[in-house]
Amino acid sequence: MRLSLNIKVFFSALFFVILVSTFYSSVSEAKPTTQVARTAAGGSVACTGNANGIIEKTVPGDGCEVQPDTQKITFFRLELCTEEPTGPTTSAIVDRTKCFTFFRNDAGSEVSIKKLLGTQIGLPRHYEAVPYGTYTHGLVTMGSTFKFKSSVTFDGDVADTDSNDTGSTCVTKIPAGGASTIIYGFHNNLNHANSNVDCTDGATAAEIIIGVNTMTMDNSNNCYHLKKFVTSGPLIDAYLLQSDGKLHGSVNGSDVVANDTDGCKSGVSNGVTNIQGVMPFTIPIEISPQTVGLQIEYNNTQGLKLDMASDNVFYKFDSSFFDFTLKAQTGRKKGAFR
Repeated sequence: MRLSLNIKVFFSALFFVILVSTFYSSVSEAKPTTQVARTAAGGSVACTGNANGIIEKTVPGDGCEVQPDTQKITFFRLELCTEEPTGPTTSAIVDRTKCFTFFRNDAGSEVSIKKLLGTQIGLPRHYEAVPYGTYTHGLVTMGSTFKFKSSVTFDGDVADTDSNDTGSTCVTKIPAGGASTIIYGFHNNLNHANSNVDCTDGATAAEIIIGVNTMTMDNSNNCYHLKKFVTSGPLIDAYLLQSDGKLHGSVNGSDVVANDTDGCKSGVSNGVTNIQGVMPFTIPIEISPQTVGLQIEYNNTQGLKLDMASDNVFYKFDSSFFDFTLKAQTGRKKGAFR
């Protein structure tokens, strides 16, 4: 099963607030040269009928996207930058010279997001003071695996994976390898036992893990480890990183990694451990004495992809990327009426 589009970016439906009372008292250029829009070919659209909860079983392209019931994300670093940072390369990590870290947990902090609900990232000890000033970009580092639990209902019966079962409701299913099994976006030759989807009547949704091992693939099944994404706002540069914070060594002077070479193989991580995004702020963030915290607004209204092998055959659940905006929150000025 070729992955046509594994990463998407759009703004914003879910939010939660971080309030921390004590919050304030030389690299080569690496930018993606290719870009993807949500309307690109290959099924990168919301599932028809998703708004009323009943999805049309005739899905365009090779899939469509829905909002998961529950999604878990692991954050490692959130940073504010006064200038656009230079992205990572195969020989160097991202240039943080003009960036300030306000959240960091090297072990990772898992965040659970449900529809219209979110939880705080990490603990107070994971936050650092950020100097007063104007910040034009955000730098986000998160894990490359996501957890989901969801149930989707179609307007008719569909078959799961190898047509083992049929039903109008399909749920996330733990693969035969167990709850820690990772199903990747680029993952060929899954059968019913090893897939993460179950359309058996009365099946109960279970938590699954989905890994990102490529951002997108072209018509020759080549992989991309860096990509520029078109949103309703500014362009966002996104990178897949190794554990050392650098791009995979197979990306040499090009965004593309050849199919079936190191970095573009089915069913494995392809050396990817983290996702990093450089996010321009449409409105720069001003940090001042009145700033009491930051509000984070997520979008995962299309956070889960239904990867369809053919008409009415549901191959697997896959992740679709989300991003978020950051907004400064200010407290009331002394003596002001509120």
